[in-house]
Amino acid sequence: MTHKRHIAEFLRRLMPPYSRLWRAVLSATVALALILGDYLLDNYPYPVLDDVDSLAFIELMSERVAHRTNDSILYLNVAYDKQLVPLTDDFGDTMGSAVVTDRAVLLHLLEAAENADYRFLVLDVRFDQGMHTDSDSALWAVMARLPRFAYSAHSEGENAADSSILHIASISDYGATLSTGFTRWQFLQEAGESMPMTMYRSIDGGEIRRHGCFYTDRGRLCRNTLFIPLPSDILLPERPDGQVRYPLLSSQVMRWNDDSELAGMMRDRIVLVGDFDGDTHDTYIGSVPGPVLISCAYGQLRQGAHLVNWWFMLFIFAIYGLICYRVLSASSLWERFGWVRRHPAMVTLLSFFGWEFLLTLLSVAMYLIMAESFITFLPAVTFTALGWLNSHLSKK
Repeated sequence: MTHKRHIAEFLRRLMPPYSRLWRAVLSATVALALILGDYLLDNYPYPVLDDVDSLAFIELMSERVAHRTNDSILYLNVAYDKQLVPLTDDFGDTMGSAVVTDRAVLLHLLEAAENADYRFLVLDVRFDQGMHTDSDSALWAVMARLPRFAYSAHSEGENAADSSILHIASISDYGATLSTGFTRWQFLQEAGESMPMTMYRSIDGGEIRRHGCFYTDRGRLCRNTLFIPLPSDILLPERPDGQVRYPLLSSQVMRWNDDSELAGMMRDRIVLVGDFDGDTHDTYIGSVPGPVLISCAYGQLRQGAHLVNWWFMLFIFAIYGLICYRVLSASSLWERFGWVRRHPAMVTLLSFFGWEFLLTLLSVAMYLIMAESFITFLPAVTFTALGWLNSHLSKK
């Protein structure tokens, strides 16, 4: 009991209940700490105490980004442009056969692209070691000299089929949850730059840099990891104008258009080439092709969704500060009920769920109004702990 008295006396001296200035300073400090913690967790590549599932639910119910077709993007589907190639190991011995995207078709496309004034060209196709075709040498040469061009890799340059194309590899990995699958994109990764970031840098001049735990884009504080909303119409096979949304490259595009017409289709557009039928990923709206996820992530960068909104930060700082001051100044609402007051654990539990409920409502409102969100678990636990501490010291 002596030790408990000493601890209580120390806390009572540290936090005098009559000091309004001290409560205001502590409230501001806690509010800043919560905002910093939210920012740091937001930049973690995988959801930790995250709100992505709730954001996905809000997006799905509100359909805020429904039917927003982007005519500046040309999708080309190579799902059925396949060829069988021998698969060899590191010693050159044949291991069997593998199915890869037809590289002669890709070569034809890229040769036409050399005469096209496209904005950026993405091959969401991997070129792994041990898979060789007759078109490889010519394909690597065209890929190496194309401007504003990149192809997808899981790790920058990892297992690349040829060293001459290492410099144009860009990472296509993302973050996911068990319940909703794809949810977040990390733009700068340990292995290098992601594909949306490569597009953003080349097209818009953006440049996300890391400074310890913080990230900036051309001097402005930003997030490196972002929840990506998905338009609801990307699952429809046709566009509103009746055109095929993801036309097949060989049978629907090259068959009816010569090289000059194909170059004209690419003019001033972002060209995304990939497998739109087989390379699909689970999301909160359904199974979405990988190239579409890349385009949606790039769209968020271009809109500046990754930049920190200081008006939102100021609002949340004020809300957190006021709540902290109120918690440190008065007893918990639940302690006014006698049957609850007799069970301290019940007070703590009800307090946590009460704060979590109110903060979730606030987070939903902020996301719908300002497209901004925050992790509700951190402030809910903090306010509950401060309430318990204030109640304990008041009783002592």
